[in-house]
Amino acid sequence: MKRSRRPVLKLPDELSRLTLGYRYKLVWQSYLADVYRFTNPLGINNLYLKRHRCRANNNSIRERDIINWLQGKIPVPEVIGFAKDRWFYYLLLTELQGIPAHQLIRKIPAEQMIRLMTAAIKRFHTVPIKDCPFDETLGTKLRKIRFCIDQGYLRKDIYHKNSTRMAEEDFAYLLENKPDREDLVFSHGDFCLPNFLLSGEEVTGFVDLGEAGVCDRYMDISTLAITMCYNYKRFDRFFYYCRLIFEEYGIEHPDWNKLQFYQFINEML
Repeated sequence: MKRSRRPVLKLPDELSRLTLGYRYKLVWQSYLADVYRFTNPLGINNLYLKRHRCRANNNSIRERDIINWLQGKIPVPEVIGFAKDRWFYYLLLTELQGIPAHQLIRKIPAEQMIRLMTAAIKRFHTVPIKDCPFDETLGTKLRKIRFCIDQGYLRKDIYHKNSTRMAEEDFAYLLENKPDREDLVFSHGDFCLPNFLLSGEEVTGFVDLGEAGVCDRYMDISTLAITMCYNYKRFDRFFYYCRLIFEEYGIEHPDWNKLQFYQFINEML
């Protein structure tokens, strides 16, 4: 039986020159984007390439601009190159030191991981939002969800032909239950364990920043609770994890209705 050949990654000329001599490997993939690790034969200056479909809701132009804006504020990659062709955006980034948090769940108990990740959230939320050009406030989130519904970009694990969940009903819930006010901070927007790098007990890097911007702090709190359930395979502990996060964050009187609201936002984007 013939072995299938590895698909060839064709890059625009300017990025081909920057990665000449590197070996690449697909490390992550979804229906809208994929990520490749480029390894330097000398073992130094490794790179990551994020390739994003042009039809996606959040594209790499925005992520490139966010990363450039965050330089010197918190540890994020540097943009080495950027290109676009008919089908994809290409974002070439430096490699940060550290191990993605989800790869350490067998070594780090859930309670300790929550302590580390909540500290990372608080650090992210200290980025000043005055004059921040990246709007992820509620109106923007709702417009993105409307776009996802209209274009069929919803999560297939939640909205499928056999699901009891209906996107239009969930969207109506969001419109009817909007919080009275937003507690705005600089939010990561996708606070999942794979998006944070750890070295010991220190968060050494933040990645996958295409959804970052000014948003309610409950967006990141909700996402962290969800990713804890998913990675530790304990979906029955959602509220337990939430209480620990609120305690570590210093929120004495949690708004559970707002938490549920942003849980829906998270699931629809």
